[in-house]
Amino acid sequence: MGRTARAGRPRLAFGLLYYNRRSTQHDADVLFPLFWNLRDEDAHTTVVGPFMHREAPANTTTGSPPLLQRLAAGGGYLHIRRS
Repeated sequence: MGRTARAGRPRLAFGLLYYNRRSTQHDADVLFPLFWNLRDEDAHTTVVGPFMHREAPANTTTGSPPLLQRLAAGGGYLHIRRS
């Protein structure tokens, strides 16, 4: 699935709470502070409230800070931060 060339002009709406951008290298939809959906050439990140999910070629990260689970090619780990 290839992306065609198109103008990547950013747009703001709803009193500066919504940001939208489309280009061949980057996509962004942000409804601050509740929802973030970001994409670049090889990674995709979604944040909804306190939960996040990121997919990249070598790994996947899912969680809610301070609990994050990262799955990497060939292994992974669960990171729990202590106060």
